[in-house]
Amino acid sequence: MSIDDPFREIENALPRLISEPAYDKENFWAAEWTPRIKNTLAEIGFRRGHSVWASGLTERDTGETRVVNQEWLFDLIWIDYCGRGITRRFKEMPLAAESEMGPWHEVIDDFEKLIVASTDYKVMLFHASDTENAVKRCDELVEIEAAFAGPRTRSEYLLACLAWKDGEFVVKRFPATERKK
Repeated sequence: MSIDDPFREIENALPRLISEPAYDKENFWAAEWTPRIKNTLAEIGFRRGHSVWASGLTERDTGETRVVNQEWLFDLIWIDYCGRGITRRFKEMPLAAESEMGPWHEVIDDFEKLIVASTDYKVMLFHASDTENAVKRCDELVEIEAAFAGPRTRSEYLLACLAWKDGEFVVKRFPATERKK
């Protein structure tokens, strides 16, 4: 793991969401989590010099980077451009993230979008009632990724499952599975 590891920065930021006064172990309110997660990932991306696209953000524009209050294919992305304005050129998309705090089938639907994304870093944030279920769900997503027979990218995944009754994020990192020939 390098010092310039965006996943480490994300992993370090997630526990702060649980330590906030609004956190409630007794009641899970999905609508409260998605904006907080997006803002956390946006702050990290913006600090790292990327433009960030996601709905629900406060727009900012400094130098080469922008925060844009609009989704672009995924719940949140980090984008790097060459230039500004209408003459800009899309350089790369280092990170794509999906945050689904709804039912499990919706988590799977969003995760499948990440599987086909051409980006170095893929982040999936979701929830489970407790740590045991969070671990099972992470393992299931790893299996779903491994079963994909389509084209592969050389990328790494970060799964972060909020085990809300236990007050912790279960985090799993893994590289994209190499395609079997």
